[in-house]
This record gives sequence, structure tokens and C-alpha cells, in this order.
Amino acid sequence: MGACVQGDKTDVLSIDFLIAGGSLCGLSAAIALRRVGHNVTVIDRTSPYEPTNHDSGVRLPPNSTKMYYRWGLKERLHAVSVKSHGTLFASCSIVGNHAWEESILEEIGGDTLLVNYSRLRKVLAEHATEMGVKLVIDTIVSVHPDRVKPSLKLESGETLTGDVVLGVDGYIFEGNVCRKAVMEAFEQEDESTPLGTQLFKYAAVAPEVLNTEQAFEQGKVFTWYGSGHGAMGFPMIAVTGEDAFALYAFAPRTEGHLWPYVCEIDECLEALGDSDPRLRQLVKHSSYITCVPIAGRPSLEEWIHPDGRLLCIGEGAHPTPVGSLFSVAMCTCDAACLGRLFSHLTRHDQIDTLLSAEQEIREARVSAEPGMMEAVEQLFSYDAEDEADDWWVNWGLMQERATQWNLGGMGMAVTVEEGEGEEGEA
Repeated sequence: MGACVQGDKTDVLSIDFLIAGGSLCGLSAAIALRRVGHNVTVIDRTSPYEPTNHDSGVRLPPNSTKMYYRWGLKERLHAVSVKSHGTLFASCSIVGNHAWEESILEEIGGDTLLVNYSRLRKVLAEHATEMGVKLVIDTIVSVHPDRVKPSLKLESGETLTGDVVLGVDGYIFEGNVCRKAVMEAFEQEDESTPLGTQLFKYAAVAPEVLNTEQAFEQGKVFTWYGSGHGAMGFPMIAVTGEDAFALYAFAPRTEGHLWPYVCEIDECLEALGDSDPRLRQLVKHSSYITCVPIAGRPSLEEWIHPDGRLLCIGEGAHPTPVGSLFSVAMCTCDAACLGRLFSHLTRHDQIDTLLSAEQEIREARVSAEPGMMEAVEQLFSYDAEDEADDWWVNWGLMQERATQWNLGGMGMAVTVEEGEGEEGEA
């Protein structure tokens, strides 16, 4: 392994990352790490170039899009998304209206984009592979942490080995081996607590139900509130390229398993009850509907496996409510922070420190329960790469100097930070 050059970064040690999971977080991490010169392999059971069985719409908030814009994805994202200009609040009629201030968005450098999940995943995968990221379509059977060479065993029988395994296999679907491995190592219970609610995700191409042209022009997110029920919808471009409308509908749930599944239209209609007729019409125009039972799941107490270099980030480390705007933002920022941290890697003995820094920086952010103004600040002004840079300046360089002085005390040749001295024998 040799050095790489990225922007104004030189002599960054290039190491091998195995990313378990080709979700938005996994692919974002692949891009973030590859753009600073690391070798990256992403493993997922499904191809990011094909629609998923649980497709839906996604809202990308400004602190996600600003990262993607910075990474060169602005034009590609705009080609497959609708720019949101605000939110309409409605019951039977519109009761409120919120608009994003363009001047604020321009200053921040990000937008709120409304996009189909599969199209977004494909955009990230295309960009990642063009950068040199390797994609492997296979099922991960087990993960084997190690202090030097962790590995993943695949269903095909192949074993992949790297310098770091990044667990980005989530928590919602079965088979999240990395999250389970870390929890078992620390004897943490992975309890699921039903919250009495279920989410129905679906998309419809139905211009006769809603004024699709107006919805696309205004880029509004529509919300409905009712007793025990709620819904959110927004315009997007379907996988087929047609104008479509994505819906997230919440309804009570009293029993049943806690894994997502494709449900029948009648089941969704019954759960929605006496709701807005337009919502019911959109259900009838849907080709498929995914039901996601809502359950509370614990965040990892420790993100790094005690036996070696296995780090969990994204939903597997800190589950967020399904359908939440914060879930996408938190995953993108986890990836961006990690990439920026590893832009400072020059020696193998730094790896564990930088992995620990990821949890140190991000855990406080994802566990906070912000009020309204703090929430706006998180979604608008927060910059994950800047946060990583701050950590490096305040703590990383301090640890580097301590390491150099320790090596110097043992009579080894060291290179001191620029401005601190000359290279030579201690």
C-alpha cells in the first residue's frame, strides 16, 4: 500500500476498507473514503443498479446535499430529483404553509431534494464505481474482527480481508451481522419495543388525484394530521422516469411481527380508516406497498468491536425512526466525517485512533434531542467534514505530537509537525 494525493492532501496512507452494506450510508462512505485515496469494496445482497423490493421516496436535507454537492454530485442529483420549496400542512384543507428561504440555502450550500430511493442509490453507486470503488453482490454470512486484518465471509464461500470492516448493514432488515457482532461482544441486548404504529410506504403515478404539475412546480412536501393517523407526501421522479408522488402514511398497529413486508392494498386501506380520500386514492394507484412496523431499537453503546477493526456507523449504530428526515442526514454525515478523518492517515498505528474518533465526534450529534431551532441548525448549518477537521486540530495533532515525542524518547527518527522543529534523531 502506498501514498495517495487528494486535493491539498499528500502522503496519505492508502488502506483497504470493506463496507458491509450498499445502502445510502454505505455508498456515501465509499465515496468519502475513496476520494481521499483509500481502497474500498462494498458488499451488498442486492445490486444498487436495480430497484429494491421496498422502494420509496427520500428527502435529502441540506446537510446531506451540501456533502454530495462538494463531492461533485450536484448535476446528477438534480437530474433525478425535485427541489423542495417548503411544506404544506393540511387536515381536510390546508392549515399552514412553510417555505425555505433561498438566500439561506445559498449561504449554506445545500438544498432539500425529493428523490426516489433507488434512483439516488444508483447515482451514488455510479459515482463510486467511476472513482474505483469495487461492488460485490453477495450475502454476508459472518464478520470476523481482527486487530490487523478483519474479514467478511460471503454466502458464495469467498472470504474478503481488509484493514477495516465498516458495518453499514442497518437494523431494520434481518441479516445485519455487523451490528449483531458488536452487540454480542459487549453483551448488549438488541431488544425491539413495539410502539403501536406502522408506516406504509408507497408511490403512485396518479395526476388525476393530485395536481402533479403544480406539486412539481412548487416542490412542496404535503403533510396530513389526524387522530391516531398521519401522512406525508411529496413529488418525485419514479424509476421509470414518470412524475410520481411518494407517500408515508402512519397508522396504529396492535400486533404482528416487526419486520418490513410488502402488504396488500386492502390492508393499507383498512389501516388508514376514514382518512383523506386523496390518500386512499393514491393507495389504489400504487403498484406495491411496504408496511414497516415501528419499533424502538437501542443504539450501540460502543460502535467498535473490542476484538478488532470493525466499526458500525449509520442506522446500525444509531437507529432513528423510519421515515425521519434525520435518518438520511445522520447517515450522510457519518460517512463524510469518517472520510475526512481518514484523510489524515499516514501510519497504520493511527487507524484505531481515527476509528474511535468517529464515535467520539458523531455519537453526541446523533443522540441529541434538539428543539425546533436546534433541529433547523442541524439540518442547515452543520458540516460533518468541518467537525472532523475541528477534532483533528484540537485533538488529533496533539496525539500526533505525543506519539512523536514518545518515539523520539526511544531514539527513533521522527518527523515533527511543520513549525515544531526539524527531522532528526532524538
